[in-house]
Amino acid sequence: MATYTISRERTMAKCISCRKEVDDQLEECPHCGASMTEPIVQEKPHCGTPSTGSK
Repeated sequence: MATYTISRERTMAKCISCRKEVDDQLEECPHCGASMTEPIVQEKPHCGTPSTGSK
């Protein structure tokens, strides 16, 4: 009987805190400890807010 080993290709992600590459399966960055599972929340511009610039 033959034995097979299944290997997973490693994919990398960048930590949003320290910007270093880490394995995308990790829950925390091994370099700075930042969470790799929390969603990234970006502040969006306030639509409908009057601007003070010229038209």
